[in-house]
Amino acid sequence: MRFLNLETLHAILAYSKPRAIIFCPRPLLLMRNLLLLVLLVLPAGATDLIFDTFESDGFGEWLVEGDAFGKAPTAVTPQGVNGKITGYSGQYFVSSAHDGDEPTGSLTSPEFKISQPFLGFLIAGGGHKGKTAVQLLIEDKITFEATGQNDLKMQKVVWPLKDHQGKQARIRIIDTEPGGWGIINADHFVFSDNQKPFFPKPKYRQSKANKDGLVSTDVLPGLTIPEGAVAKLFATNQTLGVYSPTALTVDEKGRVFLAETHRFRFGVEDNRSHLYWLMDDISAQTTDDRIAMHEKWQGKR
Repeated sequence: MRFLNLETLHAILAYSKPRAIIFCPRPLLLMRNLLLLVLLVLPAGATDLIFDTFESDGFGEWLVEGDAFGKAPTAVTPQGVNGKITGYSGQYFVSSAHDGDEPTGSLTSPEFKISQPFLGFLIAGGGHKGKTAVQLLIEDKITFEATGQNDLKMQKVVWPLKDHQGKQARIRIIDTEPGGWGIINADHFVFSDNQKPFFPKPKYRQSKANKDGLVSTDVLPGLTIPEGAVAKLFATNQTLGVYSPTALTVDEKGRVFLAETHRFRFGVEDNRSHLYWLMDDISAQTTDDRIAMHEKWQGKR
C-alpha cells in the first residue's frame, strides 16, 4: 500500500481537473474517502531489472573482441576523442573510442531469456548502420539495432520486446568502422515493464584521503594501504631496469606509464649544491662553452 500525507493529497487534488468547491459537514470522512480513492487509482511502481551498468573494473562475462573497447569501462572520455562524452549514468560507461576512430571491436553479452516487455539503454557515437551500433540478437538474428547520431551526448533508446518475451537473446555493442565517427558509446542496460525506464544521472569521481584504516603489507616494508586493498610490484630495477621512478599513471587501456628523473637515470652528477657550476651550465650556449666550463670547475667538485 502507498501512503500519502495531507500535503501530497492536497497537491494532487489541486492539480486535478475539473475542479469543484465542496462543502461537507464531516470533512474528516471526506478526506478518508478521497484518500482511499487516490490509493486505488495510483499505479503501482514499475519493475526495472538492471542488466548491466558497467560500474566495475572489467567487462565481466561479456565477450570482448578487438581492442577498441580497452580493458574495462571508462569514467572519462578516452584519448583521441575530439570533445567530451556526456549523458551517461553513474560513473562508468563503455566506449570504443580508445585511441580514436581507427580501432575496431565488439562486446557481446551472455545469453539471457527476455522476461520484460521493454529494454532501455543509453547510446552515443557514430551513425554507421551495422558498423557502430548496439544490437539485440534474438535467437542469433539481429532483431533490433540502434546507432549513434554522430554525437557525443548519450540518448535514451527503448525497444519494445513484448512479442519476444520468453525467447533467448544477446546484446552486442559493435564498432567495425575505422573511419570518421568510427566510435560507439553505451551505458546502463535495463529491462522494464515501463516504456520509460529510470536512468540515474552521472556521478563524477571524487578522491578521498584515507585518514585511518591503514594496514601494513609484506609486499614492501613500511608501506601502509587501506584495509582490503591489494598492493603489487609491477616494475623494479631487476625486472624492467627502473632506476628513479618519480610518477606514474594508468591510461584507459590499462597501460602503465612511468616517469623517471633524467639525472638519476643516466648517472648525471647532482650539481645543485654548486651554484657557481650551475649558473655556468645555464649560460653555456655552445659545445666550446661547455668544454670551457668543465675545464674551469673540474677540480672543484
